[in-house]
Amino acid sequence: MRTLRVQDGLLRSPPLRWALECLMNYRKKLTVIIIFFGSCFLAFRAGVYYTMSGMSNELLATQAMLSFNHLERYEEISTCLNLKLYEEAGEKIEHSIINERELLADLLTSINSDWLTEYIDQRSAESIESFKVYKSQRVREWREPSC
Repeated sequence: MRTLRVQDGLLRSPPLRWALECLMNYRKKLTVIIIFFGSCFLAFRAGVYYTMSGMSNELLATQAMLSFNHLERYEEISTCLNLKLYEEAGEKIEHSIINERELLADLLTSINSDWLTEYIDQRSAESIESFKVYKSQRVREWREPSC
């Protein structure tokens, strides 16, 4: 593509020369603006993608930690039952139930989710309010028996 220059003698008229320069400046500005906004859009999309993938990874990691903690707890209780220490196993189960109910009460008061409320209502004989207001009777510090 050949660039038109005043030296070529093609544009001797000052108004035409001015119009051509304005047109070229307009195209350059428009090109820079399009590249700028296109880059901003692509950066935004990449940020959203990486943020969402990071959130799903964190959620999966949290679920894996929860699963690991439950597995350890079930193994402790299983050990107690295998050693025929039924009272200790029952006490460990009671503490686990209290821990889960306290956690659920805290989550239900801090999260307002209709589908979670429906999920619990469908699966429990207790009302959702009884879960929200749960307070355990145990003291701040307690000891679990060892097996």
